[in-house]
Amino acid sequence: MIDGEEIITGVDLTMYFGNGDSYTLPLSSAQTAIIIKILGLSKDGDDGDIACYSDETLKQFLKFKGNPLRLKEVD
Repeated sequence: MIDGEEIITGVDLTMYFGNGDSYTLPLSSAQTAIIIKILGLSKDGDDGDIACYSDETLKQFLKFKGNPLRLKEVD
């Protein structure tokens, strides 16, 4: 769910490679929920747009002492 309003029934993650290839991976309910939480996805206003954390905000999360995913910044 995003802000408790809509039920998301499926999410596909598509990766695009430099050689022009792409690969789409269907995500499970648990994977979807975690991605939504990490990215901070939420409805933005009454127009139904979806907002998420900025790149800078996500980079700040990496600096937290309690970074549970032990993520590291990448270029």
